[in-house]
Amino acid sequence: ILATPIANLQETTIFDAFKANFEMLEAKGYHPKETVMDNQATKYIKLFLTNKGCKLQLVEPNNHRVNAAERAIQTFKDAFIAALATTDVDFPLQLWDKLAPQVQDTLNLLRESRTTPGISAIKALNGPYDWGRYPLAPVGCKAIIYEAPAVRGSWALRGTDAWYLGPSKDHYRCNLYYVPETRAYRISGSAEL
Repeated sequence: ILATPIANLQETTIFDAFKANFEMLEAKGYHPKETVMDNQATKYIKLFLTNKGCKLQLVEPNNHRVNAAERAIQTFKDAFIAALATTDVDFPLQLWDKLAPQVQDTLNLLRESRTTPGISAIKALNGPYDWGRYPLAPVGCKAIIYEAPAVRGSWALRGTDAWYLGPSKDHYRCNLYYVPETRAYRISGSAEL
């Protein structure tokens, strides 16, 4: 399951998200030969798939039995709603899109790969999940980020209130947080949840 939050339902926005995921799969050695989609297959996607040599099958609108992607969408939707329901009561819901990557990874850790049965979907796509490098915590929980002595005043507080959003994939053993005081995102490896 690949979940990409999008800002709107414009054709170009849908196409950009589709193209990014398709190219990411190609970069990891997967070369889709056929795509089954509903009627949201825009002219841009059709042209893109033609240029990639990938067949396109359209499913009639509202027929969710034929399209395997619809089942995956429902699975992600259920998991995402459950994640939102377990966030702190004061969690700012406008940050919902920042929670999608961890929900996606959690689902793929639990799901078996369709191409390589016996291993998780995330292992098939990215290799073994490194728990030491990317620690997970419940999304949307309150946190206090440690302030290093070099960046705080001598009488300043030792921590800053924040919201945990998920692991930072570009940093070792660090997580992404939202700091309401500055209205900014911050990456930290030292925090109390």
